[in-house]
Amino acid sequence: MSTSREDEATDSTTDADVSPETHEDRTGDGTTGAPQTGADFVQGSRPQALPRGGGVFSPESLSITGMLLLLPVLVGGRLLERVAWFGVGSGTAEAAQLAVLRSELLITGAIAGLAVLLGSVSLFTGDDRTRAWARWAASAVVIAGVVSLLMCVIAFVGIG
Repeated sequence: MSTSREDEATDSTTDADVSPETHEDRTGDGTTGAPQTGADFVQGSRPQALPRGGGVFSPESLSITGMLLLLPVLVGGRLLERVAWFGVGSGTAEAAQLAVLRSELLITGAIAGLAVLLGSVSLFTGDDRTRAWARWAASAVVIAGVVSLLMCVIAFVGIG
């Protein structure tokens, strides 16, 4: 004698009769993700693909690395200050500070470019088993990184 609710479910039961714990999401073609009852298993329903494990070069780790690289570029207010002063405004730099400002903008632009590269690689290597948050994070890194990179170019051109 079995006391499991899955053993009591028959083909004639409706979705409302089955508890949420035993109900699996159905895919678009009517098959279930994982077997609900023993009869489904015997009929040969395929289990849903599990998310792949993380690794050093997985899309998840690449998107997080891109976010960590882009964080100092976005949080530090110096890029916005440089764009406002040199790109939009008519500010000029002294000859002694010119090399420091250019190297600062080159390093900031290089970090933003590397973050965009990592986010892009994360998006291109991801597949249907990639977690949704990793795709969202990689997309955000690419968009914010490209904007930061353009701001670096505007400020760099405005310095000279």
